[in-house]
Amino acid sequence: MHRLLIASFLISVLFVSASAEQQPRSAKAFFTRAAERYNHNDVDGAIADYNKAIELNSQMAEAYNNRGSAWLLKGNTEQAVADFSTAISLDPDFSEAFYNRGCIHQSAGDLKAALKDFNRAINEYPNYASAIAQRGMVLRALGKDREAEKDFARAIRIDETMRAAIDKQTTQTAKHTEAK
Repeated sequence: MHRLLIASFLISVLFVSASAEQQPRSAKAFFTRAAERYNHNDVDGAIADYNKAIELNSQMAEAYNNRGSAWLLKGNTEQAVADFSTAISLDPDFSEAFYNRGCIHQSAGDLKAALKDFNRAINEYPNYASAIAQRGMVLRALGKDREAEKDFARAIRIDETMRAAIDKQTTQTAKHTEAK
């Protein structure tokens, strides 16, 4: 009986020690675990870990950007825009944050703001095929078809897989326009 208690105690000590080692302690560790949670569809867990990463390092633009993406999945566009904007204020060259915020503006119908953000994303990363394609969609919606077609062709030259996404969005836009 005494050996069983000692063995049980040692196992519990090892378990507690292992658990303590797995608990993140740095902003980077919380950021990494948040990304893993996000990738496994644990959006609430990801947000909690991004919150902790930001608490430990309030200058971590990537944490704000990624938390913004998580908020967007939960349907909280206001918080998403706030986080993308904070990421941009911390890193004015953060093309992904401009792209993400631009997509929200585009969805909300604020095409001028979307165009401005997509332009900035492309300025920072000239081969950002997704941003170029989205800018093309905005240009098309603004009636600038020639410029839109140039963006579509450029996006496809950079990334051939963009062709399907552009075709799909173009078809959806055409159906939506016909329904009006």
